[in-house]
Amino acid sequence: GSKIFSKSIMDKFNIPTSEYIVFKKNYNTVCNYIENSHIDKYVIKLSGLASGKGVFLPNTNNEAIKIINDIYVNHSYGSNQDIIIEERLYGEEVSVMGFCNGNEIFLLPQSQDYKRLHDNNNGSNTGGMGSYAPAHILNTTELQELKHYMDLIVKDLNYVGILYAGVMRTNTSKNSQFKLLEFNCRFGDPETQVLMNLLESDLYEIINRCYYRLDIKNHDIIKWNKKYVSNVILSHIYYPARKLQNPIEIMGINKLDSSVKIYFANVIVDDRKYKTTGGRILSVVSISDNFFMSLNNIYNNINKLELEDNNRYYRMDIGYEYLLKENNCNKKIKIAILGSTNGTSTELLLESVKNEKIKNATIEIIISNNCNAGILDKAKKYNVNNMFISSHGLRKKE
Repeated sequence: GSKIFSKSIMDKFNIPTSEYIVFKKNYNTVCNYIENSHIDKYVIKLSGLASGKGVFLPNTNNEAIKIINDIYVNHSYGSNQDIIIEERLYGEEVSVMGFCNGNEIFLLPQSQDYKRLHDNNNGSNTGGMGSYAPAHILNTTELQELKHYMDLIVKDLNYVGILYAGVMRTNTSKNSQFKLLEFNCRFGDPETQVLMNLLESDLYEIINRCYYRLDIKNHDIIKWNKKYVSNVILSHIYYPARKLQNPIEIMGINKLDSSVKIYFANVIVDDRKYKTTGGRILSVVSISDNFFMSLNNIYNNINKLELEDNNRYYRMDIGYEYLLKENNCNKKIKIAILGSTNGTSTELLLESVKNEKIKNATIEIIISNNCNAGILDKAKKYNVNNMFISSHGLRKKE
């Protein structure tokens, strides 16, 4: 529960991590440091637990001072919090967890989660808005190096349990292709929802052998299937700022097909109705032989879920970049887009096609039944053919 402790362990074993400074509850010292720094090059972190909301990436010194006021003056994250200000790293983040038996760590498949609230990794940090596994981000050599570091920690602490490593793969580092962001002594959320669907072995047996400090190298004890698993978190639109005072009903759960599973978070059952007070409400998970289909199953089902106050929210781009990277299709895909609003979720697709990040697709036309829809303006911005077709007088099936 202490990021400062994590950093001290990394220093002890010369594990590559970002440069950092620890501030022990001294408001004036922190403010003075921020006022004399280029704070957009740093990250502010609460040392203790904060429900996944203790990491801040200010872009201006004024934003940073507001964060410090929230921590020390308004006590928005509890009292008596030490903080770390550390170098801001850029690259691709990956979660690597492992089972520990006091002597060695046995790594789970790599997974990737999405901590930022909005699409394209914008917005505030959250407890996680979605994830997928397996993620092929660290190569075999890097994984062996990471395991070496984690083995040192397990042996030093005689640690039995789950060890979680947050890793940033970056090409800007002089000494290593990755740096450790944090360690936690627990499973990760929402990564665990996907990883446990890859596990074919008996989880109880694995935990039992770790608890009694037995070897688990035997491949029959830890077996993983060859499938892909994704998940997307459905939250209330107010998350992470606040929750609701009174529970509201979640509707549409009975409409979901068998290609997805639901893991409930902030949900109660009242008179046979599913209700929530908001926050991260539930996780929609799908397992498939095909990565695209695992995502497709989720997005074809999550839109069937509704909240009583019509304020549901979920990210639309979970797994998107990885899907592009893994896509080896040579056939050109022609895309038509239908929309009646601003088409915010299409912006990333339009930009990616324009800049040839997506090389095997073209957007042929954008059609709207609203002549004033912002999506038509986006079509003009990206030089895409566009058309307004009135739906006046037409029945829904037409």
